[in-house]
Amino acid sequence: MFYGFFIFGPMQEIGNIIISYREAEASLQNFDRVMKKEVEPKPLTPKKIGAIEELEFQKFLSNISLLTIKRLILFHLM
Repeated sequence: MFYGFFIFGPMQEIGNIIISYREAEASLQNFDRVMKKEVEPKPLTPKKIGAIEELEFQKFLSNISLLTIKRLILFHLM
């Protein structure tokens, strides 16, 4: 039983390396997909809207909490 540690320990580490590789590969594919999207055209005469004082979401479906959204908004406004 003592020798099992020397066999299965490295096998577990190889599994962790493979998982990390797959996660990095998926992230790179997502990044590549985002970078290949067309750039949104900028309007020739943009309208000035001023400061955003209130924000409302309708039909917002996500597992991000409203507290997280408020923190993100406050972070970007600072």
